[in-house]
Amino acid sequence: MSTTIRVNSEIKEQVTPILNTLGISVGEAVNMFLHQVKLHNGIPFDLIVGAPSPEFWADVEETRKAVENGTAEYIHNDEELRRALGL
Repeated sequence: MSTTIRVNSEIKEQVTPILNTLGISVGEAVNMFLHQVKLHNGIPFDLIVGAPSPEFWADVEETRKAVENGTAEYIHNDEELRRALGL
């Protein structure tokens, strides 16, 4: 089945190269999103207004400490991420 959706042309133009790099079309990305909505029985990410939650900042602090004490590695760019993942 085919469905037509309206998307903001500016955001589509911005995300298309990113999706292309991942080997994913805009249509495939929309399908992935819809499958995640079904799987989560709702939007598959938090919808928030305003400042990040205290839990977010607690996670940031935990990560900062892990990097500081050497139990986690700070990754500066996509090349370092690929190397860390063995790609």
